[in-house]
Amino acid sequence: MHPAGGEGLARAFARVCDDKKGSDVLVLDLRSFSYVTDFFVIATGQNPRHLRALSGAVAGEAERLGAGQFGAEPVWASGWALLDYVDVVVHLFSPELRAYYELDQLWGDARRLEWRQP
Repeated sequence: MHPAGGEGLARAFARVCDDKKGSDVLVLDLRSFSYVTDFFVIATGQNPRHLRALSGAVAGEAERLGAGQFGAEPVWASGWALLDYVDVVVHLFSPELRAYYELDQLWGDARRLEWRQP
């Protein structure tokens, strides 16, 4: 686990996505539902270039925080990039694929974590 904990890492990734103009940024607490990961960070990018920028920003923040990436599927042209940091999985979607996959609804029973700083 990362020194900041999965929750701290998820909040940091959400803030970075927001700073890079990702839309509909959401953090889901999956600790009661999943053995695979503790948190999902979900954000929408407007086009492949924007998804690439969001992905790079998350990777940069992870490096700054000392969080190693377990895996990635950075297929920006497809409209979905997945970055796996074990405790936190980041899903970056195009608007169309976010609507299609509806992870927000699929994991609708998960608690939504407030990530904005007061």
